[in-house]
Amino acid sequence: MKPISLSTLFAVCILLAFPIISPSQNIPEKIFEHHGERYVQLRVADKSQLIAVGQIASIDFVDGERVIAVVNRESLERLILSGIPFELLPSPGEGFTAAMSEKININAPQEWNSYPTYDAFEDLMNQFAINYPQLCQIVNIGTLASGRKLLGARITSSQVESGRKPQFLYSSGMHGDETGGYVLSIRFINYLLSEYARSPRIRRLVDSIETWIFPLANPDGTYKAGNHTVTGATRFNANNVDLNRNYPDPRVGQFPGGPWQPETLAFMTVANEQHFSMGANLHGGTEVCNFPWDTWSEPTADQNWWIEVCREYADTAQYYSPEGYFTFMGGVTNGAEWYVISGGRQDYMNYFHHCREMTIEISTAKLYPSSLLPVLWENNYRSLTNYLERSLLGLKGIVSDAVTGKPVKARITIEGHDTDNSFVYSHPDHGGYSRYLAPGDYELTFEAPCFQPIKKTVSLSRRSSVIVDVQMNPVSPRVTIKASSTAIGTGEAVNFLFATCDTTTDVHWRFDGGSPSTSSALQPRVTYAQPGIYDVSITLGGSQGHITSIPAFIHVGNPVNISNATLTTCQSLFYDSGGPLGAFLSNENYIMTFMPGQSGQTITANFKAFLLSQNSECSKVALKIFDGTDTSAPLIGMWCGSESPGVVRAANSSGSLTFQFSSSEVIPQPGWAAVIDCTPKPVGRERNNSFTTAIEAFPNPNALGNLTVKVPAAISMIKLYNSTGKNVYTSYEVGNEFNIPTSNLPAGLYIIEIRSGKQQFCKKIQVIR
Repeated sequence: MKPISLSTLFAVCILLAFPIISPSQNIPEKIFEHHGERYVQLRVADKSQLIAVGQIASIDFVDGERVIAVVNRESLERLILSGIPFELLPSPGEGFTAAMSEKININAPQEWNSYPTYDAFEDLMNQFAINYPQLCQIVNIGTLASGRKLLGARITSSQVESGRKPQFLYSSGMHGDETGGYVLSIRFINYLLSEYARSPRIRRLVDSIETWIFPLANPDGTYKAGNHTVTGATRFNANNVDLNRNYPDPRVGQFPGGPWQPETLAFMTVANEQHFSMGANLHGGTEVCNFPWDTWSEPTADQNWWIEVCREYADTAQYYSPEGYFTFMGGVTNGAEWYVISGGRQDYMNYFHHCREMTIEISTAKLYPSSLLPVLWENNYRSLTNYLERSLLGLKGIVSDAVTGKPVKARITIEGHDTDNSFVYSHPDHGGYSRYLAPGDYELTFEAPCFQPIKKTVSLSRRSSVIVDVQMNPVSPRVTIKASSTAIGTGEAVNFLFATCDTTTDVHWRFDGGSPSTSSALQPRVTYAQPGIYDVSITLGGSQGHITSIPAFIHVGNPVNISNATLTTCQSLFYDSGGPLGAFLSNENYIMTFMPGQSGQTITANFKAFLLSQNSECSKVALKIFDGTDTSAPLIGMWCGSESPGVVRAANSSGSLTFQFSSSEVIPQPGWAAVIDCTPKPVGRERNNSFTTAIEAFPNPNALGNLTVKVPAAISMIKLYNSTGKNVYTSYEVGNEFNIPTSNLPAGLYIIEIRSGKQQFCKKIQVIR
């Protein structure tokens, strides 16, 4: 029928007194009198306008500037508002009358020149299972509100172990008015089952592949007029939704086509439950193999493989068909190169389920003439068989635990090749995997939690199969400790749990500073009454088991981040500018002084964690600590990298410590965490001062190339810093007398830092030349 022009449509509407304008209530009811959808034709000036149309309506076909799309009431209103000229088309089913059968003889496929009623379809599917109980199982993945079922046939034998079998998916009829694939799929089920006993090739395919075939993915659209006929079939489902725009999309998100429909949810569920490695869904409207992506123009990692398999399908169909069949766009196209859609099934399966699925448009006629159904079969069944056989090629194997032999769900990635989720997983139940690739050399990486990664290099030639079985070695138990919070106030509680590769329930927790301090519960709850920064550890498998410890994991009390300030306190948690959870930034310069909040006390800083950027001579990032109320006080030391100051105690009469932190343009690190508290000053003469006075360093000034240092008490460390704070000498020898070489030191002032127990002391010396 000739398309209705827009001007003619307006004239008709005027006669009917239903002018078409933007508000939906003024759209003539006659437009959607019989169905909730209408086909429209329009022309686009460029690709951007084509994309705009695709965001409004469901594009069905594009040929140059000409576009055919399908609208429901809402999208028709949006199309009118867009101002893009269009004309209404008759539906593909107008003038079409399907020959229907209430029963199809599966033993006489040459008579399959009619469509089954819906009841005949159910009977036919069940008859396959009755006739071939060892090969066929009929599954219902969902019953719709209409009572119609989403039926599929699972075809395989028990001749080959499951781990060696790829799972393959054929489906048809997502668009209810594209009916040719419906009968083609039913007949392909019959072909695989009936030829199993006669054809060695089909026997091998059935034995070696677990094939799932769903002939009718949108029964409500196909049987819109009732269960007795496919005449009047519609593209959309009962809710007037295009099911091939209703799936999660890697570009647009989870709901590109509105809420998920019952049919969509059913196929998403079966995709989650199974492990399909290859597949295709059959459509009508033109004749072409359409491979991913539909949603964006970036090529897939396996573009060359897709072109090869699509070319094989198209060439085979052309060879066994009348001239001109399967020639649209040469028979092969990338989806987005043709036109972009979102929410398509093939992109969903490829991106989210790592399944190589394509879309096969098998006929220019959407509601396919009944009498020509045998011709459609003759044109396509060899191509369908070839594509199914492709699932046996490529890289294959089983991934297992080297110790137990149990299957492992591993991610198999190809170095320098994979993009956009093109990696695959091995099956969690039996460890089997399939990876389809064009000829070439590939480096595979097998990765799984709790196992050591494995790399394999393989070479693949055209139309070949390479078996790569992998046994992965488990790692020693790696334990992850988790807490409901790691920074809490005094008196608050923390809930702990752990994750591990080990299966033991024999656990022993230790909570420094917590109540309880130990626990054998799997998920203990611990209260912290005193401020501080505390360690947490867990032992798996008894006293000799694996121990995991996290130092400075729980922070209890009020946090203080370094800033330009003076703080009087005896109880604080001291951090870099990023606080307990963040990192310091570049270009910082802060000076902060802590003064004791009680008389007769002195400030002590106990560093529980420390990590600054490692840089030469601490020139770019450093923490300096001064023994006094400002930076003119004696320098206790300067730190960078991972070496912690440990415990630092003020030795001056005020009991104060001053901290200076500076950072230039460096990569930020976690910084530090320290507990600031107060300890009593020594009774009587200042121990620190007397100890400092008793330190002998001679000769001073020093020009002899050797400095002798004597102290009254055993010390554990001695360091020498130049005037810029650079550490030029370190010794951890225990004793009371040290010799420090100075012959290589430039002339200038230096500071000796001495540690005794948890105390630190400094003395100035001068090197002269």
